[in-house]
Amino acid sequence: MQTLRAVPASAPERNSDVKFHAKPKPLPAGAIAHDWKSFLGPTHDAISTETKLLHVWPKGGPALVWEMKKGTGYSSPAISGDRLVFFHRVGNEERVECLHRETGERYWQFNYPTQFEDRYGYNNGPRASPVIDGDHVYTYGAEGKLHALKLETGQVYWNRDLSAEFKVPHDFLVSPRPRSWKVTC
Repeated sequence: MQTLRAVPASAPERNSDVKFHAKPKPLPAGAIAHDWKSFLGPTHDAISTETKLLHVWPKGGPALVWEMKKGTGYSSPAISGDRLVFFHRVGNEERVECLHRETGERYWQFNYPTQFEDRYGYNNGPRASPVIDGDHVYTYGAEGKLHALKLETGQVYWNRDLSAEFKVPHDFLVSPRPRSWKVTC
């Protein structure tokens, strides 16, 4: 693993892509909450064991805290402490953004170029959600680029181009279609 030069973590800054609506309400006394550091949450089954959640939502739904203009992709955010990491494509770049979970203010942003085009006409953005492990954030882009970033600063620990390294074919085409099928019993 690469040793990173010491860079102090910065305070979050205003994010022009975020529209802030209202400060979130405090959690009720005795509430138990969890970080969601990867897709499907801490138990990897999309079931929350958090307590003191609303059982019935108000007619208009819960109050909106903030919303963000985003690019394309199928990624869900990962959350650790006060940091929310979101992975999407904007223009011809894949973008990893680290935002304050309650305000949407930006701690850091990491971009790299992409030329990926889905051959079936679907979304051209990332398909995998970021994963947070300790002070590392891992992302895997639509072209097979794997990055390990420092959660506090966005610095790159390491990166690999797995599609080039392992000669992975475009999309999920693995082998040519067989000319005929034989089924035996």
